[in-house]
Amino acid sequence: MHSFCGRWTRAFAREGNASVSARSAPRDFVGEIVRTKVGRKSSFLGLCLAAICLASLSGCGSSTTANVVVVTLSSSVGNTIILGQSATLTATVTGATNTSVNWPTADQPCQYTTTTVSGTTSTTSKPQQCLSDGTFGTLTNIQTTGTATYTAPSTVPNQTTYPGLQLIFTAQSQANTSKTGTVTIVLNSGIGVTLTPNTATLPTSEPLHFSVALNLVADSAGPHFDDSISSA
Repeated sequence: MHSFCGRWTRAFAREGNASVSARSAPRDFVGEIVRTKVGRKSSFLGLCLAAICLASLSGCGSSTTANVVVVTLSSSVGNTIILGQSATLTATVTGATNTSVNWPTADQPCQYTTTTVSGTTSTTSKPQQCLSDGTFGTLTNIQTTGTATYTAPSTVPNQTTYPGLQLIFTAQSQANTSKTGTVTIVLNSGIGVTLTPNTATLPTSEPLHFSVALNLVADSAGPHFDDSISSA
């Protein structure tokens, strides 16, 4: 493109040299000659600029903005799930006409991390592939349209082997496979213990009655129970 404009520039120069002969032309024609040559050079210059703009896609004030693909993954029960409970995972893709997603395979539905605590320092492991034997639950009803069903295991995985266990589920955009969305889920046994009162102040040698409640949150496996144990 620069060589194109350069050729025109050299042509203008030759025309300029040739214009020396115009000095001998009658005075009445000098003004017309100048106007004609200025007009021709301005036209050539305009053509050069237009050609350069066409060659540069982002030049001369024009720009192109590409769509940004974003994948969002959510769980119907939030980030905590009770043992035996099921949750619908929903993937939403924006920024692409193709909103379909890829899911992990059913035999390896997720990744997981563990967290150990030493004093006041906690250390979280790098994500690893979930076991394929159902220890961490199962992923079924997998749909490329954006949904899948996760069912938690019936028992909590060994807390000595998997301390602070967190499960990570991922959905991948088919339109742009470098874009993914994740959701983290923690398993909960559903068993809660409540001690009442949780704080107390009393004189020396005075008795205090404590009440302990053991609760099981209702889940898909059956009804809950609520037992209480009292101690003086």
